[in-house]
Amino acid sequence: IRMELLSVRNTETGLCIASQPPYSGVQGERKKRGDGMHSARTCRPCTVAHRSRRRRDGITSNGAILVRFLMIRRIVAVLLVMLLGSSTAAAPVSAQIVGPEQPSPSNNMLYFWGNDDISDCWQNFDAEGSAGAADDGYGEEVDGSDSQRLEVDITCQMKYTFDEDVFLNPAGKILIEFGLRVDHAEAEDDADEDFNITLMKGNVEVARKAFPDLVTDEDEQITWELDVDSNMTRWNRSGDEPRIRFEISKVGWDSSGTPCSGPLQVLKCGGSFRLYYANNQDGMRSQIRFPIVDAPEIAEDEEPEEDGMLPGVGALPGFGLLSGLGALALASSWSRSRSRDD
Repeated sequence: IRMELLSVRNTETGLCIASQPPYSGVQGERKKRGDGMHSARTCRPCTVAHRSRRRRDGITSNGAILVRFLMIRRIVAVLLVMLLGSSTAAAPVSAQIVGPEQPSPSNNMLYFWGNDDISDCWQNFDAEGSAGAADDGYGEEVDGSDSQRLEVDITCQMKYTFDEDVFLNPAGKILIEFGLRVDHAEAEDDADEDFNITLMKGNVEVARKAFPDLVTDEDEQITWELDVDSNMTRWNRSGDEPRIRFEISKVGWDSSGTPCSGPLQVLKCGGSFRLYYANNQDGMRSQIRFPIVDAPEIAEDEEPEEDGMLPGVGALPGFGLLSGLGALALASSWSRSRSRDD
């Protein structure tokens, strides 16, 4: 009986095994009649060198996949760090660009200027913004008409509007200082009104204080420290800029040095009100210091972050694209490795 050994290669293990011998006798004849002449298949003999090469190829392929994976992961990590750094660094730089006329935590002093007769009075956060102010460093309103009284009602307002909303420390204090001089008669009248300073937020009055004991015809340095109230913590841009109003109504002097009184008064009467500006040479201060703080962060309820969102950061530009590219690169590398193994 002729025996034929059919070598069949096991593609997974690399081993050669012998097949069962061909059918003989009647079974062989039936096999020949039904299937035609039976011929044996042979395979290339398996050797130790062949099996070693298969193992080396498998190890090399796995190592290449690992190297590619590590390289791609490193590139993705570097790009992610670059995106995070650029997005977080842009905001502080833009926030630091503030003009000298705009308020900020480090530029919180409001200075006052005006013309010679206080018909134009303005304020500015720029200490060098005195352009157009009176050279003498003060303005003076003189009432010398037949009204027989010193009547003053002056409002100084911002020269520039706010670029951004301004926030004050709710536990802080506003320090108001003005240098001035008033001259009026010592006589009292029912229509008299003491000297008053009113702090306004836009057109809304937020604080007012009277100063009844001013000495006439002498320089006075007024200091008023004001607690920040709930209606003073936020000053909206283009509408809530601070204003200061000065008011006084008193009996005036006549030219003989006596109070103006009665219908028989024939000499002109009046008085004077002087407001020192920030550029005066007499050592008087006319300014307001605000306890300005940075804009508070708006607290929001935390929710599960969506794809491409980081807690506290929000949407990260390019994150979805970056993730997709990384996944495609990994898939392509894996596909090439599988094709080469097959």
